[in-house]
Amino acid sequence: MGESTNTARKTRWPITVCPVADCLEERDIAERRPTRLLSLEQPAPSCTKKEFWTAGLIEVPSLACNPWDFYEPFLKLSSGTRLVLCNDRTAVREIRDFNTAPPNESPYSSIRHKNFVNIYETYVFKGEASAIVEYVGISLEDLLQESICFSEPEIAYIISQVLAGINFFWSKKRNHVCISTQNIMLSVNGEVKIDHTKDYSPSDINSLRFLVLQMMRETPETLNSGVGKWSAEAISFVEAISWASPYELSDVSFTIDAFSSC
Repeated sequence: MGESTNTARKTRWPITVCPVADCLEERDIAERRPTRLLSLEQPAPSCTKKEFWTAGLIEVPSLACNPWDFYEPFLKLSSGTRLVLCNDRTAVREIRDFNTAPPNESPYSSIRHKNFVNIYETYVFKGEASAIVEYVGISLEDLLQESICFSEPEIAYIISQVLAGINFFWSKKRNHVCISTQNIMLSVNGEVKIDHTKDYSPSDINSLRFLVLQMMRETPETLNSGVGKWSAEAISFVEAISWASPYELSDVSFTIDAFSSC
């Protein structure tokens, strides 16, 4: 990619603040491309101290009663997701059935962190088990299946949020959470959350490398060929995943010299 004095800027990869809206404003009109994502604007920052003290691992209430005594059926999506209404029909949540629990844990362990999907409670009624879970929105897998093409700033923002969740998981001495396009969720207001209720299998940091390559729509061979549209710093980040810790990956810096279009 050639350098452009109009678009070059120093930022971070992963990006700690979402650059998408700002970057689009800085580009000439002819260079802009409307993002086809729901939204990748970072939500308004909340109080750092409050986040620190409320983040943690919490015990999910398990109730031996019928969840339909408290929730009202609302909508079943084409994906099979079942949505319910609660709080006098002012909030939407998701209800899920489950048959097996992860070893040595409650059926669903909940992580209270802004980059993880919340689990509110579980129910066991007439031999059937279910859980009430935060409804976030669409998964990365859904977007990729719709041929969504991610720009480098969009990928950097999403990965920065995923790494924030991984770093929190590591800080609690937990096994590495499984990362895939199926369990990375995007909300309509730009939140990026790991849905750890969808996969109990342990994983390692290399699953992050595969995730980035999928978003780039590259393979290790095509990425290293040097003929792609990605910056050298982005390529170096992908290579560093195999040896760097999540903390080190969160502190990688680079310069975006141009913005990709599909």
